[in-house]
Amino acid sequence: MEGSFNQVNLRLAPGSSAAAVISALDPLLAPYGGLGAYARKEQTSNRYLEEELDQLGTMASLLPLMFIGVAAFLLNVVTARLIRTQREQIAVLKAFGYSNTTIGWHYVQWVLAIVLVGSVLGVGLGVWLAAGLSNLYQDYFRFPWLQQELRPVVVLSATGIAALAALLGTLNALRSAVRLPPAEAMRPEAPASFRRTLIERLGIHGLSQPTRMILRNLERQPVKSLLSVLGLGFAVALMMLTGFQRGAINHMVDVQFRLAQQQDVLVSFNEPSVNVPCTL
Repeated sequence: MEGSFNQVNLRLAPGSSAAAVISALDPLLAPYGGLGAYARKEQTSNRYLEEELDQLGTMASLLPLMFIGVAAFLLNVVTARLIRTQREQIAVLKAFGYSNTTIGWHYVQWVLAIVLVGSVLGVGLGVWLAAGLSNLYQDYFRFPWLQQELRPVVVLSATGIAALAALLGTLNALRSAVRLPPAEAMRPEAPASFRRTLIERLGIHGLSQPTRMILRNLERQPVKSLLSVLGLGFAVALMMLTGFQRGAINHMVDVQFRLAQQQDVLVSFNEPSVNVPCTL
């Protein structure tokens, strides 16, 4: 087949219709053995690339959501405990005339400082990891060039979402600091009011003491219990999602090289060959 070819690749001008070009191209190549042209979206290589980009888009949506959920839960726990340990200081500041807005803004700044430090570290680490991922994609997909661009709007949007999630996560703790009267804050925190729980009113017996304590806390603090369950759920989801990638790759390797390609040697010929002797 010297002087011949078996593939034709065409590049369309911007705004061109692939269907119109294909309908005009097929009659031209039919006398030369053309089997029919097809657009880039139907090519196998493009399908692999599109699936990979869709997977990255899904991970870029799910993983940050899980991390933000866990971070908001942890910030709520830390801020609530910090405010409980600083009850006397808050009372003194209010007694000296500091307004609720000033005290609340102090804790808001503390939360925003954490978000700012985390955003700087996250953006720096993300740029470094993105460079490595870009080089990996360029080598694997054989791109002629791949430009990495850090857009300021992405950085600002990510920082704003993180700050909003942190403030929403600590809103309950900040509200308790603002509403705390000075005279009440001077005294130690009063114990929670106890009453018979639903389990006890129903007359369910035979439960151990730790089990009754757990059920009482779940009933008396439903919001806190729900947030705790959500935080634990997001943490488990992170572990499952990151472990799924390794399991999926191992499964694909096992199917491809143990079940699909069971041969020991693969021979390919550039030209048609008949009765080629082969001894292994």
